[in-house]
Amino acid sequence: MNEQFNEVILHLQSLGYESDNEDLMDLDLYHGYGYVTFYGPDHISVQLKFEDYQLDLNGQGHVLKFSRKFEIRVPFLNLDHFEIKNAEREFYITLDLITLTDDLDRVMKYAIDVLSDVEVR
Repeated sequence: MNEQFNEVILHLQSLGYESDNEDLMDLDLYHGYGYVTFYGPDHISVQLKFEDYQLDLNGQGHVLKFSRKFEIRVPFLNLDHFEIKNAEREFYITLDLITLTDDLDRVMKYAIDVLSDVEVR
């Protein structure tokens, strides 16, 4: 990994996104080619494509697919005649945003703002 790539990682961290360590190891294994998943707050994630350790928005068609994971959890109920079905599961919502290199910061922050406000009722 080179210094410019590390600057991109640090910059994305300053925007609220942490890189997936396993994806970073795979990227290094493939000499800077591949995808790295970045995780933001509230279970928000996005995959970014890299080519020779450079962010490749063109290779992604300038479209970033953000997703937010929701989990349904129900406390254990010790009742013989009572059962809650389909409660232990998870689902995702996605947000596709078009971006140019100059607009990346705004789009990354916007995704966190929009997806963090989503409520399940």
